[in-house]
Amino acid sequence: MPSLVKQLENKTYKKDISLNQSTLPEKSTKKEQTALSQYLPFAVSIPVFTAAGGYVGYDCFEREKQSLEKTLNVKVDENIQNFRNKVLSSFSDLVLRIKENRPTEMPNCLLVKGKDSGYCERMINWIGKTGNADFISINVGDDILEQLEKAENNFQKSKNWTLMYIKNMDTLINHSQSEDHIVEGMKDIMSAASEDYHTTIIFSTDNPKKLDKIALQPHRVKKVFDIDEIKETKFFETDEIIRNWNKNNDKYQQMLNGKGIKNKKIAKYSAIGLLIGALVALGINQIKKLLNKRTN
Repeated sequence: MPSLVKQLENKTYKKDISLNQSTLPEKSTKKEQTALSQYLPFAVSIPVFTAAGGYVGYDCFEREKQSLEKTLNVKVDENIQNFRNKVLSSFSDLVLRIKENRPTEMPNCLLVKGKDSGYCERMINWIGKTGNADFISINVGDDILEQLEKAENNFQKSKNWTLMYIKNMDTLINHSQSEDHIVEGMKDIMSAASEDYHTTIIFSTDNPKKLDKIALQPHRVKKVFDIDEIKETKFFETDEIIRNWNKNNDKYQQMLNGKGIKNKKIAKYSAIGLLIGALVALGINQIKKLLNKRTN
């Protein structure tokens, strides 16, 4: 029989084993609970904020689309719009055809008729701004042929058409203000501007009846824009409305036809939501740690 000492040792050993076995699961459970406590804020906040971000992205897309739809429901003065389209189709649209290498008959000259010389000049500047061409302005006293040759050289290098505004050019084709040889010389220039110099000349007058009739024949002056019946303020207000409408319509069409624009916006806000959710979870864990430290 084993001695009393050995029996006691065996009992003590078994007791130690039983104590160790009972305490190990408790430690493991505490670690699991701590890990779960740290993970839980991430498991909750990240999906919630990500979903919220996706909803915000979708809502932003729909709101932007509805806002653009409202901007497209505008009315403009029909007469001014028709006049505007007439001007653009007489020069700007033709220049685009030239740039696309499409057969196009460009005008030698354009004439703006109006009693208000300041309004005439502002209209010509607008035509130059919207003309898709190089726009230059010269005075009657400048060497017109020299300027035309510069424009031709520019075309040969850049392939850019030139719209040349000659201020007070009407005096050069008015027999009461200029000698006959000057009028004849201007008529020759007006006949050759487009073909020889890749340039369209534009000028203004308050009364075409005072000018040489042959100088104003259609092969020289392709179009006459009478602005006396077009109110200046109304014209430029309408032009601003139409320009904004075109921009908004381009955006609207991109939203409708663009590949993945809605999905990109949703993904963007979802990513922002995910980041916010992660930051919130980190913040919660930091607050818990501080509270635990104070409790301990």
